[in-house]
Amino acid sequence: MPMAIYNRMIQAIGTFIFPIFVVSNIAPLYVLDKLTLTRLVWGICAPFLFFAFVRIMFLQGLKRYTSASN
Repeated sequence: MPMAIYNRMIQAIGTFIFPIFVVSNIAPLYVLDKLTLTRLVWGICAPFLFFAFVRIMFLQGLKRYTSASN
């Protein structure tokens, strides 16, 4: 679904908190020439930021991991 059908609050959540709109709407907005500079920069930076966040969480989980067997 295009993010334009949602209100501004849902658009902000879908773009910056749970970046589903970054994945599904950056390319169509670019093709339609409606991609703002903010969304372009966020579309480039978001994958790296979320990857770093997930990597940190994964490493924290490994530090706390205890085996269920020997």
